[in-house]
Amino acid sequence: MNYNKKIINFWKNDNLKNITAGKTEFPEGWDVKTLISELINNDDVIEVGCGYGRLVESFMPEQYSGVDINSHAIQEAKRINPKYNFSNFNVDDELNDSTWSMFYTVLLHVSDDDILPYLKSVTKNTKKVLVAEILGEKWRGWEFAFNREEKTYEELFNECGFKKTQKIDKEYVHYKNTNITFMVFEKI
Repeated sequence: MNYNKKIINFWKNDNLKNITAGKTEFPEGWDVKTLISELINNDDVIEVGCGYGRLVESFMPEQYSGVDINSHAIQEAKRINPKYNFSNFNVDDELNDSTWSMFYTVLLHVSDDDILPYLKSVTKNTKKVLVAEILGEKWRGWEFAFNREEKTYEELFNECGFKKTQKIDKEYVHYKNTNITFMVFEKI
C-alpha cells in the first residue's frame, strides 16, 4: 500500500516534539493507566504508536509490546522503560498475533484515504482493539489530524470484521468541555 508519504515522514522524523504529551504527563487531566489496565485486563497487547511509552505502566512487561514508526520515540521508550518490549514499526509491517491491539490517539493521524487499508492490515492478527480518540470532525484543521466520528470508526471496524462492544467517555481536561472516547472492538 502506498500510504501518504508526507504524513509518514512527518511522524517518522519528529524529534518527540509532537509525540510527547506536552507540559504534563497526562493532558487528559487524570491518569489513564488504570482505565486502560482494567479494559485490557491481563491479556497481551500491542500498542501501535506507543511513542515514548507513557502508557506502558498500564501493563506487566510480559504482556506488552510497543511499536512506533519513530526511532527517536522507540529509543526514549527503551531508555525510560527497559523492562518492556519496544520496536520500530513500518506502516506496511504486519503485527504479531495478540489478543489486543491498542491505538491511543493514533488513528486520528492516519489519512482518510489510508485508514481502511491500514486497519485491515494492523488488525489482521488481533482479537480485540482498543481505540482512544477525541471524536468529531470539528477537531480537524491541522494537516496531520483526521479526527472522525464514532459512527465512522464503527463502520471501518465492521469492514475489518469487528463489532464495537464497549464505549466509555471520559473528560479530556486539556481541551475544555471535551471528552476522550475509549472504544472496544471485538472480532466477529
